[in-house]
Amino acid sequence: MLSILLLSCFVGCSVLSVNAYDTYYNQSQVMDASINYMFTCLSELQINPDVCKEMLNKNTDKDDKKFDGCKCLGPCVGKKMGTMNAETGKWDLERFKTLTDLLESGALKDEAKKIEECVKDEVNTHCNAGYPMVLCIMKHSSMAKEMLQNYMDSNEESNEQKGDQ
Repeated sequence: MLSILLLSCFVGCSVLSVNAYDTYYNQSQVMDASINYMFTCLSELQINPDVCKEMLNKNTDKDDKKFDGCKCLGPCVGKKMGTMNAETGKWDLERFKTLTDLLESGALKDEAKKIEECVKDEVNTHCNAGYPMVLCIMKHSSMAKEMLQNYMDSNEESNEQKGDQ
């Protein structure tokens, strides 16, 4: 689940800001900031990653209030890094493209280009943009799907091992 949260946060922070926010010059700086802000937001929003994993299950009521924090994680990181407008709650596609140009890893750059669609959301704003962003990432990014599946599988194995003890 941490992997999918990281990828969601990457989208949330993939857009650089030219005003009061930090400026990034390379992939390492962006990823470091993403991780730092992800942990900050997890704490501020009091998010349990297992609850977010539950939200991604097919038979879950996505409107359950317990998932509100999970839906806000990407937007929280985006606002802290200046990648989501704090007032309008909109993603910034041009900034996303600017950061994509900074990516050094061909695999990450390819995935970023695949998920550009996720930052074109003109309907949802603020936290309401968080869950559609995750769904969009899952639709367009094979890397995200694989990371999520690996997390879900490893978590199931861990739970099975606990049950055997």
